[in-house]
Amino acid sequence: MQEISENWVNKNFDKKWILKQWQKPIQKAEKLGLPLYCGEFGIITGPPQKEMLNWYNDMIKLFEEAGIGYANWNCKSDQFGLDDGNGKRKEELIKIVSGEYNRLNS
Repeated sequence: MQEISENWVNKNFDKKWILKQWQKPIQKAEKLGLPLYCGEFGIITGPPQKEMLNWYNDMIKLFEEAGIGYANWNCKSDQFGLDDGNGKRKEELIKIVSGEYNRLNS
């Protein structure tokens, strides 16, 4: 078990690492001439807000750079939602997921 966990300790899980993980499906889609679509992605409620928004921003940038269509896990929920489940919109997250943040900050 310790050997397995050592593969994940003190690693930098940044855009470069994520893109490396995506290479197999990206190459397969290119070979077949098919588009890629990520139907569900997100972060469960609980991590620090700044890090969560940074992760979402990195993911959206990667989807757009790689030409991958995407959809957030869900819309109205306290878990993964763009709305907290009680009608309060998560405005910063919505800007990132909609691509508006990247267009404004490019």
